Amino acid sequence: SMVNLMKLLHYFQCLPQFTVGLAQGSAMGTGLGLLAACDAVCAVATARFVVSEVKLGTCPAAIAPLVAGKIGAASAKRILCTAEIITAQLAKQMGLVTEVVDDELDFSKYVEGICEKITLCAPVASARSKRLVQNVSARPLTLKLLSYTGGELADVRIGDEAVRGMAAVQARTKPSWAETPIKPLY
Repeated sequence: SMVNLMKLLHYFQCLPQFTVGLAQGSAMGTGLGLLAACDAVCAVATARFVVSEVKLGTCPAAIAPLVAGKIGAASAKRILCTAEIITAQLAKQMGLVTEVVDDELDFSKYVEGICEKITLCAPVASARSKRLVQNVSARPLTLKLLSYTGGELADVRIGDEAVRGMAAVQARTKPSWAETPIKPLY
């Protein structure tokens, strides 16, 4: 059912791990929604993106929240209401795609670069940062929001990773999580 699909996409978007989508061909409908749920998306220059439900007399209700959250209302309306076929370059301008590469052979280099960066990041701090972004994006700056972010900072600063990270800085060594590189599965 549509609700189960929405739950699956929401679950995927909320994974604590940094997720990377790779688009080598066309991403249509739910496929585009899955890419919108990813933290980073790399697409080949020839990739195309379309949501054509409106041509069928229906609407893309299951993916609309993800798409709008990722690229904003104006671009989401353009994609969801017109069934326009979007190029990889335009998808990058809209914020759906993070990087455009010449061909799929470049995916490995892109994923390796992400893995190198993530290796240097404390896993719990990275997961909490992802959740923090999800919880504060598109919200007005209020005292309640400032209190929330301040509380998150106060909590994470006394955590094990922060203690080990600061000790590593003082010792001028790598923190333990950066000692074993993350290897791409791709």
